[in-house]
Amino acid sequence: MATKTKAVHLFGKPNLNKLKDLQQVKKQYRERVNFFIEKLINNPKYYLALFNNDNRNSKIRMLEKNNRVDIGSAYGQSAMDKAVTNLHNLFIEVRNKLYGEYINQDTELYFISSFYLLNACLNDKTIVKIKEELNELIDNSKNKDFYQECLNLIKNNDNQEIQNIMVEIKLYFNDLLKTYRVPYQNRVTLQLNSRICKLKKSKAIKAPYVIEVKAIGWGNWIAIPLMTSSNSIRRLKQYENSLTAPQLKILKDGKIKVSVAIKKQVKQKTYKSNLVGVDVGITDLIYTSNKESFETYSDMDKIYQNTVGQKVENRRNLANKMSQYQKELQQNVTSDKRKKYLRKKIYNISRMLQGKNKLNSLTRSYYHRAEKKIAKAVNDFVEEYKDKKVTVVVEDLDIINYDDDKDTNRKFSSWARGKLLNKLMEKLDWHGVDYKSVDPAFTSQLCSKCFNVDDDNRDGKSFTCNVCKYQADADANASQNIKTRAFDKEVNKITKDYRYNKYLRHQKIKELYKSRHQDWLQQKNSA
Repeated sequence: MATKTKAVHLFGKPNLNKLKDLQQVKKQYRERVNFFIEKLINNPKYYLALFNNDNRNSKIRMLEKNNRVDIGSAYGQSAMDKAVTNLHNLFIEVRNKLYGEYINQDTELYFISSFYLLNACLNDKTIVKIKEELNELIDNSKNKDFYQECLNLIKNNDNQEIQNIMVEIKLYFNDLLKTYRVPYQNRVTLQLNSRICKLKKSKAIKAPYVIEVKAIGWGNWIAIPLMTSSNSIRRLKQYENSLTAPQLKILKDGKIKVSVAIKKQVKQKTYKSNLVGVDVGITDLIYTSNKESFETYSDMDKIYQNTVGQKVENRRNLANKMSQYQKELQQNVTSDKRKKYLRKKIYNISRMLQGKNKLNSLTRSYYHRAEKKIAKAVNDFVEEYKDKKVTVVVEDLDIINYDDDKDTNRKFSSWARGKLLNKLMEKLDWHGVDYKSVDPAFTSQLCSKCFNVDDDNRDGKSFTCNVCKYQADADANASQNIKTRAFDKEVNKITKDYRYNKYLRHQKIKELYKSRHQDWLQQKNSA
């Protein structure tokens, strides 16, 4: 049994006084979050807790306790939790980048793979201290074998060499950290809990629910009626015993959005003998290894070209022209008469660029239609497979390569692909359908018969291998490659080992398929 979560959204519109009180809560909450982020990121003694996302760490709790203000302990702890989570995500991203840089250096990888050893580098711990603490971890931790490996590594290497590695990793980590944006909050979402929030069924009013949020000050609460869809009401009633603490967001129009996560227990089983590969395509949104297609995106491409794309291109041309005029205006050789003309042109273009209403309207309409298509494709696919004993194989969203040309990115943007795959995995999770994510590198150029990888194999919707002459629908061939990659031990090992180094990962995968293609040629020639 596995626990799955799904968000239900409720909406309300507080009056001006209640909105003012909520905004005051939000302001002080945001200030606390940013205050804690500043304190945490500038003191390495908190780094181990950040790596482990440990908001219950004694040092973390003491920092929050020593810096309580009028907002109160409940909001203060919630703000600290949010600060820790945001910095945890940042630190993991930096650490993964560091991991990718040292993939071929075994000793260094131990100091990056282990949060404890990485933290030891950042806190300038001595070799003697590290050995003492590793012995404690071996005695008290579940990962005894790994920590024993770390201890053996330090014992078997020269102390000065280990010290040099630690200094290098610390410098590199700190340099990388400076290149990332610190996750200070501007439009913060309130993370509520039972101490500062009560979500209740309403009485004697039209709205089905009411949320009560603790205001700044002793004993003051802000009550706001909430509306939602009939389907959401059904889900809230069905899973009322498993509701989690809600999040509250103040929208630009003065309304609020309350998101409540509901949980349910589902059974998931992997079916290795019944796999369904899913290719997220340009023409077909979803194409399966069973040669089924769900929704097309080609009509949306035409809409984009004829409406949004045309407007965007016109604005880009105007902006470029204005930039040229501004550069010419700054040149000493430009005559006064010409400068007067250029200022007039720049003024007119700037006024034209300010008129975004029509473009914004077209863009909203385009994305609304795109989202409807994505939702339909996902719903139809899940409806088809939710009661079948299958394992769905999808592209790994975290390592998808978006380095396509501009036309391809326009036809099927990273936004649409990410939206579809996120929605698909969320739906599969909720219905208990097992799925596996794989590296999608070269699945479009790889021949599923002879393992030949070549860009020329694919031409739009058609696939023809330039070696074995195998012909197929391009999306069908790609979905077949995605399917067979699910339990391909060699490919999956490369993906795991080089997950954070795209260049080496792709190089190793390509070399593997080149070797397999050579084996195929030898078998064919010897037959």
